[in-house]
Amino acid sequence: MRRVTTPAEKVGEATAEAVPVVAVQAAHATLVLSATTERPPGTTTDVRAPGSGSFEVDFEISQDAEDVTAEQIAALYESVGYGSASDYLERPRFKQRLTGPGVHCFFALDTNTRDLIGILRAFSDELIVAWIAEVCVQPSHQRKGVGSALVLSCSREFSSLALYADSFAHTIDFFRDCGLRSKTILVACSRAPFRRELSS
Repeated sequence: MRRVTTPAEKVGEATAEAVPVVAVQAAHATLVLSATTERPPGTTTDVRAPGSGSFEVDFEISQDAEDVTAEQIAALYESVGYGSASDYLERPRFKQRLTGPGVHCFFALDTNTRDLIGILRAFSDELIVAWIAEVCVQPSHQRKGVGSALVLSCSREFSSLALYADSFAHTIDFFRDCGLRSKTILVACSRAPFRRELSS
């Protein structure tokens, strides 16, 4: 686990590694972001929000799915408007499918209570590309550096790969604040999910 409670150096002053491209979907358009992964010098394990002096909440980043329960994940999704927790929990093998092979999860856990306060999921072949599927932070913990720490953790994990991320129009500035610069080069094609659960 990575503790994220110490005062931070400004990430923009750290050494940068180039990451080829990040795509951010904005409403009906997609922006391609030229990304740099900011890696502070040395071997520090602190995860910090770009430009922040310190975090406003004591939390840790874990990549171990055993640190969270299906109920915690479902409740987090419900808290950010991603549907009903009970609907998620009714799906067979919900947690196993959500965190299965090829899925890389980053969990923000309150250090004192062990509550799940944020999650980032990314898909990757671990060779060429990684794609950030979602970044979710409990509403009570938003704008406190949690989302930025999750994105920075993911960016470090995949520093040698092309990195893509979907974004709503109102969250583009968030990704830009994480060091991702937008360029209107790519358009994403998508469809809404089917209303019935497909058998696995």
